[in-house]
Amino acid sequence: RLVAGSSATVLIQGESGTGKELVARAIHAESARAAAPFVPVHCAAIPRTLLEGELFGHRKGAFTGADADREGLAAAADGGTLFLDEIGEIEPDVQVKLLRLLQEGELRPVGSDRARRVDVRVVAATHRDLRTETAAGRFREDLFFRVNVLPLDVPPLRDRMDDLALLVHHFLAASAREEGTKARRAGPEVRDILRARAWPGNVRELQHVLARAALFCDGTELRPEHLAPDVAAPAGGFDLGLEEVRRLRGEAGEKEYLERVLAAARDQAAGRVDLLERAVEILGDASLPTLRRRIRKLGIDLSEYVPKRSGRRRS
Repeated sequence: RLVAGSSATVLIQGESGTGKELVARAIHAESARAAAPFVPVHCAAIPRTLLEGELFGHRKGAFTGADADREGLAAAADGGTLFLDEIGEIEPDVQVKLLRLLQEGELRPVGSDRARRVDVRVVAATHRDLRTETAAGRFREDLFFRVNVLPLDVPPLRDRMDDLALLVHHFLAASAREEGTKARRAGPEVRDILRARAWPGNVRELQHVLARAALFCDGTELRPEHLAPDVAAPAGGFDLGLEEVRRLRGEAGEKEYLERVLAAARDQAAGRVDLLERAVEILGDASLPTLRRRIRKLGIDLSEYVPKRSGRRRS
């Protein structure tokens, strides 16, 4: 909402599937330009040889196939918001024209000798690190500074797992509306599986996973068998090491992962020390001192996992 109240250029950064276009649309909807057009341009989906004409328009006869004047998407967004998705894919020669649009509010159609003034707010998005692209000479430094006025980072789903329950509810309700069925809910086992997943495809992947599960669900509650095999399978095993879990999922995901490991170790352990030794065996890449440190840091209560029975361990 704060960014929406400004007219400055916005750069939305985040991994693929995190919802960058959704953020851009929200900025437009909250802005003074909400009644004017929101024009998305998916730069990576347009052939590079055609992007300039798509953005800035062209005049009849400018090139082979240009049988009539064309306005261009930047002009179509006049008074509103121009959303440039994957701006890092734009070629250097087009970057020069984009810089002029941002600095002067002018565009020049391909094949025209006259510039046209337009009033557009540019919101850009990228999954690339534009600082790295700039240092490598693939993205103009002056354009980077002109685009990076109001940077916004959209975190990956694995770093915002508190949102998972709301997203699951939203997507299942949306799927039910589209299919004309009753809304399903995620059962406890499915919720555990979803929480344990690293979600490399982020929110978009979650949406597709739930749509598929809802299609195969013959009742009102999603169960593990309704999930795709590659989604359901990791729930029963521990195929990631502790360091990888920490890197991929953050502390919240690591805590949940370790709690699952301890729960699995509890069934075969005879006492507190034996519990930790078995947990180390399951993890495979952690020492006993490392595991103790991580348990203390994450605030895990070991008393919940220490076996109540006494005597020799089960074989």
